Amino acid sequence: VHAVQAVTSDPQPSGPAAGHLLWSTSLGLPLADLQRVGLGRDLVVVNRDMDVVGLDARNGSIFWRRRLSAPPAAGSLPVGNWVYVPLRTRVMLRLPVNPFRQPPAGTANDDPDVAASGEKRQLVNLSPIEINARGLIEQQPAPFVGGVVWCTRNGHLVAIEPAKTSWVRNEFELQQPAGGPVIVQDQT
Repeated sequence: VHAVQAVTSDPQPSGPAAGHLLWSTSLGLPLADLQRVGLGRDLVVVNRDMDVVGLDARNGSIFWRRRLSAPPAAGSLPVGNWVYVPLRTRVMLRLPVNPFRQPPAGTANDDPDVAASGEKRQLVNLSPIEINARGLIEQQPAPFVGGVVWCTRNGHLVAIEPAKTSWVRNEFELQQPAGGPVIVQDQT
Protein backbone atom coordinates (compact mmCIF):
# COMPACT_ATOMS: atom_id res chain seq x y z
CA VAL A 1 0.00 0.00 0.00
CA HIS A 2 1.42 3.37 -1.00
CA ALA A 3 0.22 6.82 0.08
CA VAL A 4 1.06 9.53 -2.41
CA GLN A 5 0.44 13.28 -2.13
CA ALA A 6 -2.33 13.86 -4.67
CA VAL A 7 -2.57 17.65 -4.67
CA THR A 8 -0.87 20.49 -2.90
CA SER A 9 -3.37 22.50 -0.87
CA ASP A 10 -0.67 24.73 0.60
CA PRO A 11 0.17 27.69 -1.69
CA GLN A 12 3.62 27.79 -0.08
CA PRO A 13 6.13 25.26 -1.46
CA SER A 14 6.87 24.06 2.11
CA GLY A 15 4.66 20.91 1.90
CA PRO A 16 5.25 17.82 -0.22
CA ALA A 17 4.70 18.23 -3.95
CA ALA A 18 2.02 16.33 -5.84
CA GLY A 19 3.23 12.81 -6.59
CA HIS A 20 5.51 12.68 -3.53
CA LEU A 21 5.52 9.29 -1.73
CA LEU A 22 4.27 9.89 1.83
CA TRP A 23 4.57 6.31 3.11
CA SER A 24 4.54 2.69 2.00
CA THR A 25 3.45 -0.43 3.90
CA SER A 26 3.79 -4.04 2.79
CA LEU A 27 0.82 -6.32 3.51
CA GLY A 28 2.07 -9.25 1.43
CA LEU A 29 0.87 -10.53 -1.92
CA PRO A 30 -2.91 -10.68 -2.23
CA LEU A 31 -4.60 -13.93 -3.23
CA ALA A 32 -7.99 -12.35 -3.99
CA ASP A 33 -8.92 -9.39 -6.19
CA LEU A 34 -7.86 -5.96 -4.94
CA GLN A 35 -10.54 -3.61 -3.66
CA ARG A 36 -10.66 0.14 -3.09
CA VAL A 37 -9.09 1.34 0.15
CA GLY A 38 -11.19 3.30 2.61
CA LEU A 39 -9.81 6.69 3.56
CA GLY A 40 -10.64 8.28 6.89
CA ARG A 41 -9.16 11.26 8.70
CA ASP A 42 -6.84 9.12 10.84
CA LEU A 43 -7.21 5.66 9.33
CA VAL A 44 -6.69 3.94 5.98
CA VAL A 45 -8.61 0.65 5.73
CA VAL A 46 -7.45 -2.11 3.37
CA ASN A 47 -9.18 -5.43 2.66
CA ARG A 48 -6.59 -8.13 2.06
CA ASP A 49 -8.00 -11.59 1.32
CA MET A 50 -9.86 -12.65 4.52
CA ASP A 51 -8.45 -9.76 6.61
CA VAL A 52 -9.29 -6.12 7.04
CA VAL A 53 -6.34 -3.96 8.10
CA GLY A 54 -6.40 -0.51 9.70
CA LEU A 55 -3.34 1.61 8.88
CA ASP A 56 -2.37 4.84 10.62
CA ALA A 57 -3.00 7.53 7.99
CA ARG A 58 -0.01 9.58 9.15
CA ASN A 59 2.72 6.98 8.65
CA GLY A 60 1.17 3.75 7.30
CA SER A 61 1.93 1.65 10.38
CA ILE A 62 -0.45 -1.24 11.03
CA PHE A 63 -2.80 -0.11 13.80
CA TRP A 64 -4.98 -3.24 13.82
CA ARG A 65 -5.75 -6.33 11.75
CA ARG A 66 -8.94 -8.37 11.96
CA ARG A 67 -9.73 -11.77 10.44
CA LEU A 68 -13.11 -11.78 8.68
CA SER A 69 -15.70 -14.56 8.87
CA ALA A 70 -16.37 -14.26 5.12
CA PRO A 71 -14.62 -12.67 2.13
CA PRO A 72 -15.19 -8.94 1.67
CA ALA A 73 -17.53 -8.05 -1.20
CA ALA A 74 -16.24 -4.50 -1.77
CA GLY A 75 -13.90 -1.94 -0.23
CA SER A 76 -14.31 -1.01 3.43
CA LEU A 77 -15.00 2.53 4.61
CA PRO A 78 -14.18 4.33 7.88
CA VAL A 79 -16.87 6.85 8.91
CA GLY A 80 -16.63 8.62 12.25
CA ASN A 81 -15.85 6.05 14.94
CA TRP A 82 -16.75 3.03 12.79
CA VAL A 83 -15.44 1.01 9.85
CA TYR A 84 -18.02 -0.57 7.53
CA VAL A 85 -16.95 -3.79 5.79
CA PRO A 86 -19.30 -5.29 3.16
CA LEU A 87 -19.11 -9.10 3.22
CA ARG A 88 -20.11 -11.61 0.53
CA THR A 89 -22.58 -13.14 3.01
CA ARG A 90 -24.87 -10.11 2.41
CA VAL A 91 -23.81 -8.55 5.68
CA MET A 92 -22.34 -5.13 6.44
CA LEU A 93 -19.89 -5.64 9.30
CA ARG A 94 -19.42 -2.63 11.58
CA LEU A 95 -16.09 -2.48 13.44
CA PRO A 96 -14.65 0.27 15.65
CA VAL A 97 -12.05 2.57 14.06
CA ASN A 98 -10.07 2.22 17.28
CA PRO A 99 -10.74 -1.18 18.89
CA PHE A 100 -8.50 -0.23 21.82
CA ARG A 101 -10.45 2.83 22.98
CA GLN A 102 -12.75 2.55 25.93
CA PRO A 103 -14.01 5.87 27.26
CA PRO A 104 -14.67 5.74 30.99
CA ALA A 105 -18.30 5.91 32.13
CA GLY A 106 -19.57 9.42 32.69
CA THR A 107 -17.28 11.15 30.19
CA ALA A 108 -18.26 12.90 26.99
CA ASN A 109 -18.19 10.82 23.86
CA ASP A 110 -18.98 11.93 20.30
CA ASP A 111 -20.61 8.61 19.45
CA PRO A 112 -24.39 8.45 18.96
CA ASP A 113 -24.43 5.01 20.62
CA VAL A 114 -24.18 6.66 24.01
CA ALA A 115 -27.06 8.39 25.74
CA ALA A 116 -27.97 11.97 24.72
CA SER A 117 -26.46 14.89 26.58
CA GLY A 118 -27.90 15.42 30.01
CA GLU A 119 -28.50 11.71 30.52
CA LYS A 120 -26.12 9.28 32.21
CA ARG A 121 -23.54 8.23 29.66
CA GLN A 122 -22.54 4.60 29.20
CA LEU A 123 -19.64 2.69 27.72
CA VAL A 124 -19.64 2.17 23.98
CA ASN A 125 -19.93 -1.44 22.84
CA LEU A 126 -16.92 -2.09 20.60
CA SER A 127 -18.01 -5.58 19.56
CA PRO A 128 -18.42 -6.13 15.82
CA ILE A 129 -22.02 -5.77 14.64
CA GLU A 130 -23.39 -7.64 11.63
CA ILE A 131 -25.98 -5.53 9.79
CA ASN A 132 -28.33 -7.18 7.30
CA ALA A 133 -27.29 -5.61 3.98
CA ARG A 134 -30.51 -6.69 2.16
CA GLY A 135 -28.45 -8.19 -0.65
CA LEU A 136 -24.95 -8.45 -2.08
CA ILE A 137 -23.04 -5.16 -1.97
CA GLU A 138 -20.83 -4.79 -5.04
CA GLN A 139 -19.58 -1.21 -4.57
CA GLN A 140 -17.79 0.43 -1.67
CA PRO A 141 -20.28 2.15 0.67
CA ALA A 142 -20.36 5.95 0.82
CA PRO A 143 -20.39 8.28 3.84
CA PHE A 144 -23.83 9.74 4.56
CA VAL A 145 -24.66 12.29 7.30
CA GLY A 146 -22.31 10.72 9.87
CA GLY A 147 -23.34 7.21 8.84
CA VAL A 148 -23.13 5.16 5.67
CA VAL A 149 -25.18 4.36 2.56
CA TRP A 150 -24.89 1.44 0.13
CA CYS A 151 -26.75 -0.16 -2.74
CA THR A 152 -27.09 -3.89 -3.34
CA ARG A 153 -26.93 -5.82 -6.59
CA ASN A 154 -30.72 -6.24 -6.55
CA GLY A 155 -31.49 -2.53 -6.11
CA HIS A 156 -31.90 -1.97 -2.36
CA LEU A 157 -30.56 1.40 -1.25
CA VAL A 158 -29.81 1.30 2.49
CA ALA A 159 -28.74 4.23 4.69
CA ILE A 160 -27.69 3.99 8.33
CA GLU A 161 -27.36 7.31 10.13
CA PRO A 162 -26.91 8.36 13.75
CA ALA A 163 -29.91 9.68 15.68
CA LYS A 164 -30.04 11.30 19.09
CA THR A 165 -29.77 8.10 21.13
CA SER A 166 -29.40 5.31 18.56
CA TRP A 167 -29.17 4.69 14.81
CA VAL A 168 -31.81 5.11 12.10
CA ARG A 169 -32.02 2.75 9.12
CA ASN A 170 -33.73 3.90 5.93
CA GLU A 171 -34.32 1.62 2.95
CA PHE A 172 -35.44 2.44 -0.56
CA GLU A 173 -36.41 -0.12 -3.17
CA LEU A 174 -35.10 0.85 -6.58
CA GLN A 175 -36.99 -0.60 -9.52
CA GLN A 176 -33.74 -1.98 -10.98
CA PRO A 177 -30.09 -2.48 -10.04
CA ALA A 178 -28.07 0.70 -9.63
CA GLY A 179 -26.17 1.88 -12.69
CA GLY A 180 -23.04 2.65 -10.70
CA PRO A 181 -21.75 3.49 -7.23
CA VAL A 182 -23.77 5.56 -4.77
CA ILE A 183 -22.75 9.22 -4.87
CA VAL A 184 -23.77 11.54 -2.05
CA GLN A 185 -23.76 15.30 -2.54
CA ASP A 186 -24.60 18.14 -0.14
CA GLN A 187 -25.07 16.24 3.13
CA THR A 188 -26.77 19.11 4.96
